Amino acid sequence: MSTNDLNLATRELFIRSLVDQVFLRTPFVEELQRRNQITHSGGKYVERLVDTDEIDDLMQEYTPQTALTDEKKDTLDKPRFTWKYAQLPLRYGVEEEMENVHAGNDAQLLNLADHLVKKGHRATKLWLMKKAFNTGSTTPVTDGAVGFQSLVSGLNHDNTYGTKARSFSGGTNDWWQGADPAGLGEVVTSSSQDTAYNFTLGNIRKWIGETSIAHHMEGTDDLMILCCPTLWNKLAAQMESRLQYKEGKKQSQ
Repeated sequence: MSTNDLNLATRELFIRSLVDQVFLRTPFVEELQRRNQITHSGGKYVERLVDTDEIDDLMQEYTPQTALTDEKKDTLDKPRFTWKYAQLPLRYGVEEEMENVHAGNDAQLLNLADHLVKKGHRATKLWLMKKAFNTGSTTPVTDGAVGFQSLVSGLNHDNTYGTKARSFSGGTNDWWQGADPAGLGEVVTSSSQDTAYNFTLGNIRKWIGETSIAHHMEGTDDLMILCCPTLWNKLAAQMESRLQYKEGKKQSQ
């Protein structure tokens, strides 16, 4: 039989499955979903009531002849966030509709409409993940701007966030700041946000234990550390070096 007849009479052996050749994890978004912290319930904007201060400074020591004080202190505030909008176009034409979407199994290797929807869901997660970390930029998005604000906007010491202006050196709305670095030996009028630190187990303990992070943690689930594989392997190596295994035991045991 000629080669031409063989080519015309034989089709390829096609494995009917899709293999992902590109994959980026989205642990931050997935963790928010697990905690049900990605919600949408309507409203003109988003507000949340926050407790801004303690009232122990109103306590008075007195004797029977001392006039008692009568003081009041406001300790509540409501940061406000406006809704942000984004859209992802998912388009397929009449050719895809006729030749693929409604085709039978013999002709359709992959439903392009279903595939496009899955890609859209995936792209939205990736986009939110990048936005959460300001797409790699250290410049915060202005409060009230069109763009989505990120962790950089929330943690920057001198950036307006949730309509609340902050000043690290001036002590403006300190209750709306991130963890206080004063416990790390920093000068309170300066900011250590632009300073690189070694990612070590000792420094992590300092950041958690000597700032206000530990004060606001109700459990270990309240702490999440996101890092690249290089830093993760570095930290894992430090932790493993402190483990002691019984004779004959492997690391996996």
